[in-house]
Amino acid sequence: VQRGNITAWISPEAIKAWTAKPRSRRGAPRKHSDLAIETALTLRAVFRFPLHQTEGFLRSILALMDKSLEAPGHTTLSRRSKSLRVNLAVKQTDPVVSKYWAVANCPRLRVFRAS
Repeated sequence: VQRGNITAWISPEAIKAWTAKPRSRRGAPRKHSDLAIETALTLRAVFRFPLHQTEGFLRSILALMDKSLEAPGHTTLSRRSKSLRVNLAVKQTDPVVSKYWAVANCPRLRVFRAS
């Protein structure tokens, strides 16, 4: 058993879709796409992190992957989580043995249970 190891993979399509497209409405422009917010909120749900730890965890993963992507801040996650819902259809049976695969692929983030 290898504990404490994380394998992360982000598809090229998801990297391109990480930043938000310009919008024509009034107000400050969004920095992060819905995909980026959903990715962070899914990591939060899987690992049961508070928002501050979710931000730091995702920032660390992106830095380790040597990607020039910015992790959404905890205030952005809090605000945007009100309009985006993350539904994990996977049920965990044994918290010690169960493994999850979170795949960030355009257009949606999917969570798979490893067999």
